[in-house]
Amino acid sequence: MKTAPLVSVIVPCWNDSSYLAQALDSVRAQSMADWECIIVDDGSTDNTPEVAARLAEADRRIRVARQPRRGIGAARNRGIDLAGGLYIQFLDADDAILPDKLAVQLAALRGLPAPALAYCDYANVLTLDIERLVLPGPFRLPPRLDHERPLADLARSWETSVSIPAHCFLLERRIFAEFGIRFDERLPSHEDWDCWMRVLDLKPTLRYVDQALALYHRRPGSVSSNRRLMRRGFLRAVELQLRRHRHDPDLAAVLAAKRAEVLARYSDMAPSARLRRAILGVVRAVMPAPVRRRLRPVLRGWLEREPP
Repeated sequence: MKTAPLVSVIVPCWNDSSYLAQALDSVRAQSMADWECIIVDDGSTDNTPEVAARLAEADRRIRVARQPRRGIGAARNRGIDLAGGLYIQFLDADDAILPDKLAVQLAALRGLPAPALAYCDYANVLTLDIERLVLPGPFRLPPRLDHERPLADLARSWETSVSIPAHCFLLERRIFAEFGIRFDERLPSHEDWDCWMRVLDLKPTLRYVDQALALYHRRPGSVSSNRRLMRRGFLRAVELQLRRHRHDPDLAAVLAAKRAEVLARYSDMAPSARLRRAILGVVRAVMPAPVRRRLRPVLRGWLEREPP
């Protein structure tokens, strides 16, 4: 009988043929060899399937799953469903991890009460065509959370004073298997922040490794460079968390402040005041007052989101 690997590395990809091999090279270079790697091809239309197949043929620890285009959250979820390891390591196809990443974080988690996760520092890499430049510290936000109140700190500080790329984490698989946590596939962005909020709501044991063990590649055209998608996804994610924590007044206040901050930061992507007034005028003219009252929260949220 095949023994389950210690770590499952999940690599979602979509038209990433230029980067996928480098990401997988960083996995194969790990000093800890007890891993499996699941490449989830999210409906690529370039030669990513051929590249993935060659990588899997070269190393039996690598396997490939394909699905129609559904987005990065769905691809990560597919990987979680297929994972057999005790721990989960996410790695986007254009990122990389350093050779001791898995070994160092596994050592940090040894003996901790479950559920537990470790996370580490990272370095930014700017990708311009085929050149990659490692950016110095001031160009990135630090990843460290306040371990006394990590959930509130994640809600308050995300993208203002804290950022944690997905591949900084090493998480026990039981967090996903036993508690049913998944990435929300409806979100066009910030599905990672929403997922980490759900994870931290479990009050897991946290360990921070103060080493830059992950390389985060920034490239033109990525989701993070699309302000319209970022705004829409962040607002939806905050609204979801507000509903989840509506009975916790302190955390709800933090989330309400985050919502106001997102609206201010992405104000250039909001519908114009003139358009909002026109829509509200039509609603008042054609809808009875009881219907308007019931629809007010939905309408307000819709007006604050930009269409795709």
